[in-house]
Amino acid sequence: MGLSTGAGAKFALAWAVSAAIIFNDVHGQNTTSRAYCFQFTWLGPEFTEESTVNGTCNDMDNKPSVCVDPLVYTNDGTFPNTTNMWEDADIRSRVTCRLAKNEVCAKWTFTYNNQLENVTYLCTKVTEDNKYAVRSGCRMQEKEGRQIEVCICTTPVGLNNLAPPCNEAALRSAAPLLLFAVGVVLALLTR
Repeated sequence: MGLSTGAGAKFALAWAVSAAIIFNDVHGQNTTSRAYCFQFTWLGPEFTEESTVNGTCNDMDNKPSVCVDPLVYTNDGTFPNTTNMWEDADIRSRVTCRLAKNEVCAKWTFTYNNQLENVTYLCTKVTEDNKYAVRSGCRMQEKEGRQIEVCICTTPVGLNNLAPPCNEAALRSAAPLLLFAVGVVLALLTR
């Protein structure tokens, strides 16, 4: 599952978007003056209640190329219900990150042969062409037979209530196919 990195080699995905990943913990401090994003990796339909998943991204032998903790799977392999995850305060505190200044919410979706493989959500900073901050939109690339889509958005700050993360949708219709090189250096990947 995920992109192969080739015998432990570092993986850098070449796109015109560079992302520096910054991880933030919520620690259960959901306040109305903050904006949040989902932050987790759904391992895909192959992982169900019968799967043995213990540990973190770093513990996985065949982890997705973009992977953040916690690892999430569902009993029947279907996509997790992000609405329920958001509404449950205990779960919300474990699967979200608080947006820091200049950060955006991102969602990485990996498909192979038109079948969903895995999805990763996170808080990050994104630049295009190493010059311009990206605040919204989707980019798609095909690499090694896989379709890789990254969608960027900014959750509004809640006013009297907590606004759900903007990267909550299970699948977004793909933006027009844009084939260009993207450079993403991920601090999570094995060295």
